[in-house]
Amino acid sequence: MGERKSVGIFGGDTNPDVDADVIMTVATVGYADKRLEEKKVCAFAAEVEHDFPILPKLDIPQNIANYNEWVNKESEPRVKEYLSQVVRFQKEVGDIAKLLIFAEEDIAFTKGWIILDNAINRINFALGIRPKDKVPKVVTDATPNYGGAGVIWIVGGTGDLSLENENRYVNSPIRSRDCSRRIYAIESKDFAGYKGPGAYTGMSARQEGEAYIYSTFRGYPALTAGDRWIPSKPEILGYEIKDGESPKKNLRYVSIWGIIGDNTIADKTQSDYQMVYRDRYQDSSKYQQFVVGYTHGMIQAIYDVAQSEINYKGKNELYWGLPYEIGLIGKKAKDPSTTKMASCFYCALFMEANGKPASSIHLGSGESWAPAYFSKDQIDANRRINMEAEHYRDQDLTESITDCNLRWSKLCLEVLNRGAKKIQKSMLEQDHIASFEAFLSYLEKNNDATSAANLVLDSATVHQKINIRVVRTIKAPSQ
Repeated sequence: MGERKSVGIFGGDTNPDVDADVIMTVATVGYADKRLEEKKVCAFAAEVEHDFPILPKLDIPQNIANYNEWVNKESEPRVKEYLSQVVRFQKEVGDIAKLLIFAEEDIAFTKGWIILDNAINRINFALGIRPKDKVPKVVTDATPNYGGAGVIWIVGGTGDLSLENENRYVNSPIRSRDCSRRIYAIESKDFAGYKGPGAYTGMSARQEGEAYIYSTFRGYPALTAGDRWIPSKPEILGYEIKDGESPKKNLRYVSIWGIIGDNTIADKTQSDYQMVYRDRYQDSSKYQQFVVGYTHGMIQAIYDVAQSEINYKGKNELYWGLPYEIGLIGKKAKDPSTTKMASCFYCALFMEANGKPASSIHLGSGESWAPAYFSKDQIDANRRINMEAEHYRDQDLTESITDCNLRWSKLCLEVLNRGAKKIQKSMLEQDHIASFEAFLSYLEKNNDATSAANLVLDSATVHQKINIRVVRTIKAPSQ
């Protein structure tokens, strides 16, 4: 593995944020093209809006012509007016402590749906599908809510079922008493795994044999993982690669590229939210110490199940298990766990590549997403939450990690090539054309699975929601 240091992700002086827009827009279009060509449902989901009857009505324009103009001239002025109405309303009715929280959630839900709808229209536009066309197309879905009808999980393997099939979302991981005990442990207030923002816990649910659970952990890629990009001018993105805490409000210090938030937030994530940082304990001779990534629980559960399939070829799915992600206790004032029961798009690509399509996919954040590279990292990172599992420490996931990562990297190459063929420069916003041309040049020179996968990973270190990336990249289609 080597360090590719440059201003832009593609090695030149393009804007890295715009580069990341292009990479993930191309990947999303390519993924959708593949799903539709294979006559499979292709849907991206947002959370179902909560009902806020006591609040003033929030009215934001539904159609986004240009994302920056929509934010600055259309959306934000109306949001400010809405919040001022909330403040006036609160003064009239008295001190309602949660009113502002409700208002912020109302804004987030409303914006989320609007941006997702506009992103999906643009993806279909790139595929040659107009909004009024009566053909198979990318569609909007709604994620199951945390706790709704007992749904507290994401399923790995039901994503090819229809959106109306309840087994897609309510495919239970409770397959044995052992599974039930593991889910209870995850939901317990004493759970020792990661329980911060965006937290789920992966689980290999089995009818026969032990079920294991996996929390997101942070680590380094391996020496064999190919070249990774590091920004030569991180200040463009508001960062400086430096230890400590920044004295400036508009500049964040990250000791290693890829850290979510900044050094201060990372420390809080470890101490308060129980994230395991494997990179702090790894043998430096085996790792490059310049970039980190975060391996989500679902991905770890897939390695577990895939290794079981390798080890026990004569068995069946009841013994091999299925991968799930279990929701934690939900958002509370002092516990910011997620309530969105959908896989991030980065996870979804990995799941698709390994025959475990996600029950629900969102186009939100997947900050510094990364696969695992070493079995020992994953096993050690989750020892404390599997202490009661008799055979947990005996696992060796080396073969499944190698096989699953290879399949994922090949899919990254396929979706980038597919998306590159579908998207025309005439479809792009003017300020994204230079990055798109740089992307095409890079892909032509580096058209291999490892390079393609690392482009996806590099884009993930520049943090932004994918639905925003799509809307910023592709022009609004005409009706």
